[in-house]
Amino acid sequence: MIDSAMTTSTHAFYTIIIGVFLTSSCASTAAIENPDPLPRMEGTETPSRSLADQNPALKKNSSNTLDSAESLLRLCEILRETDGSDENSSVVAQERARETRARKKDEALAGRYIALVSPLGFTFRPYDLDTRRLVLDPARALVLGDGGELIPVLQEPFPGFAVGPEFADRLLGQKAAGRLTLRVLFRIAGSQLRKNACAWISGGRFVRMEIDILSTALLAGDGTVLARGDTGDYADGSLATMVKQPKVIAQKARSTEGGDLAAGTQEAFTKFADKTLPCYETALRSQPGLRGTLVLGLRVGGSGQVEAPYAEMSSLGNDPLVRCVLGKAAQLKLVGVATGTRLSLSLLFSGKED
Repeated sequence: MIDSAMTTSTHAFYTIIIGVFLTSSCASTAAIENPDPLPRMEGTETPSRSLADQNPALKKNSSNTLDSAESLLRLCEILRETDGSDENSSVVAQERARETRARKKDEALAGRYIALVSPLGFTFRPYDLDTRRLVLDPARALVLGDGGELIPVLQEPFPGFAVGPEFADRLLGQKAAGRLTLRVLFRIAGSQLRKNACAWISGGRFVRMEIDILSTALLAGDGTVLARGDTGDYADGSLATMVKQPKVIAQKARSTEGGDLAAGTQEAFTKFADKTLPCYETALRSQPGLRGTLVLGLRVGGSGQVEAPYAEMSSLGNDPLVRCVLGKAAQLKLVGVATGTRLSLSLLFSGKED
């Protein structure tokens, strides 16, 4: 449990804009992509280089996101127990201001938030070969930068990712290279013993918040989801849940140099994803809960024919499915793409209800 430390300085009142939690046909997807937005504060400076600033691919729903220590500090200001009333105003005006602050604080406490944690801000426990899980280290906080930490409430099992050993090695390599981001959907942890949701340390320059983790995901450098957590209220990829109405989605492809591709090329990849659906349906007969991401490496040869496709990364853990998809990729022809171009294509295997 975190002990709160309050300062005596008076803080300016911030105007909060609380958005509506958007829903979709799938609770898990909606919860990850459209949580209750982070209250916006007026009169505050924008962080100079937040994680989303450094990676434009992570800017989606950025107003709902804690991606730096500054964004956590701003949220904690809203939740802080402080009077903040204007002594020169009338008694009625002061009471109205107190009621407004209390209402906005309650709205903030009821919200759900996304945290984007940089590779240096989280750690894993050693890979567990018995359970085939890569688990976040429960003894370490999630660091949002110099001055802000999130402390996950201990739960059993602790959030992790059900991945094979080879894929786990790839993920760890991506993290070591600084190209892996942890995305956490959470709500603020409640406590009857603690008056404040945040603990203020070092005269208010450092803040910690306890959180309940609802779901997790690991993102590549371009924002592609590489693995989804297997625990939590909105867990994705659980092998215990049967896939209904399977689908294969081709996420936005890029050249290995990071350049965008023509719209026609992306359309070709969308059609290609549809052609891999029979491969997925066959795999589901023996593994009904199979979900995951397959990242293909492609090289465009003469006349646009794809040459020697290979699996760059895979969280599927199903070799027959990967081989089937690679066979389909070898038949792929891309019009208007220069010979010798190398591409990276991520395919997401899931159900329409996910």
